[in-house]
Amino acid sequence: MTTILFAQPTKTSQLEPVMVQLAGDRLVVSQHDMVHEDILANNEIYDDRVITLERGENGLGFSIQGGTDFKCPIKIYKIFEGSPAENSGLDERDVIFEVNRISMWGKTHEEAAHIIRTTGDEVQLHVGKLRDIDIDDPQRYNDQWLIMADVPLKMASVTRYQHGTAIPKPNQIQVTSKNGRSKVTLHCHEDSSQQLSECSKQIEQIISELTRLEMDNYNTDATANDQVLLMGWVTEHLPSAANTKVWQRKFLVLRNFQLQIYNTPPEEISEWERPEKSYKLLEMSVQVLQPHSFQDQRANSIVITTGHGTNHIISFEKQNSLQQWTRQIHDSTVKAVLSIERQSFIAEWRDQYVYFLLDIQKGFAICSRDNLANCLWTKPFSALRRSSDDGHSRLRLEFAALDSQITEVQEIELEDMQIAVCCMECFLAAKVATLDPNFISRLDIIA
Repeated sequence: MTTILFAQPTKTSQLEPVMVQLAGDRLVVSQHDMVHEDILANNEIYDDRVITLERGENGLGFSIQGGTDFKCPIKIYKIFEGSPAENSGLDERDVIFEVNRISMWGKTHEEAAHIIRTTGDEVQLHVGKLRDIDIDDPQRYNDQWLIMADVPLKMASVTRYQHGTAIPKPNQIQVTSKNGRSKVTLHCHEDSSQQLSECSKQIEQIISELTRLEMDNYNTDATANDQVLLMGWVTEHLPSAANTKVWQRKFLVLRNFQLQIYNTPPEEISEWERPEKSYKLLEMSVQVLQPHSFQDQRANSIVITTGHGTNHIISFEKQNSLQQWTRQIHDSTVKAVLSIERQSFIAEWRDQYVYFLLDIQKGFAICSRDNLANCLWTKPFSALRRSSDDGHSRLRLEFAALDSQITEVQEIELEDMQIAVCCMECFLAAKVATLDPNFISRLDIIA
């Protein structure tokens, strides 16, 4: 793929047309370099001035000639009678240096014409004349493409958001390498947004294929209980040094019934074993956030609530990524429940120390500390009507018989109450899922 978009060669420069190429597993962005050596060396420019024009019904009222494809600078060719340009002070054969502060050096004829046509209703032209030289002499120009960015796409990320914010930029994308050392922001005009969208789609497809290869390479050497099911870039809402919150890039991995968060994609074995955060699926819950749930929220966000008192707000670049991740986390959580079938917690109930048991077959149970098989009380999951907790240690469960309005209440004191609540939610979700034969078939847990 090769296309022409816009980028900033430096942080302080104006947008320039660039050539965007996908070369295997790399994104190469080049700027068009046209240098008139005499002009730059001897400053042979005079009568340079800024002229402001208001676009009329028939445009600005002048035509241009020149461009890198004609080996000469962009200049005024003809001024039309009765147009905004006629009495503006423009002269035919004025050289155009900038249009609304966008440099015309290095532009092809069509690139310059496109900028002039689409730059807005009020147009500032920086024009001037060249002293005592033949500006039509093509031998005085050196025309070439210079690479301004070379971004490896292996484990790279793509975003349309302004860095660190929840502000989407529909006419730009930023591509960043896995280590963050190489990045480029590509822009487009409103009338070429489809071109940028297609470019972004192809870049994302290559990144996805390369990520799948990395997963396959890892899983080939990993045990059956240590397989990576999904991994990719997300952004997390985090506190900043200015006592505010910003969105920061994180790498998310679903592996071995655990959700892990890394600062950068792991490669070496030692890196895989040192995530920034790691949570067992049975000790966390995931909730999709509704739009505008909090200030500075990005679209496609979830909140991960853990039994350890830590919450993470995570955003995915696209809705299909959100759906893929939430579905895979749900499926893996169900698998985790079915693989252990039961989970017990140390508890206090009716002034005695017991085990609070979650069992995929029996439901809820209170069992003797001396013997898990000795159940002092049981109730199926389907009988649960409501649950609540005090945020510390007390769990309140309310049950009702299917054919009765009488409510039974059980209050349980738990050492790890938040973990128990998360695990209870996982068991309830798994019980509901196992009632669907199509879901069981999809999980591939039937021999």
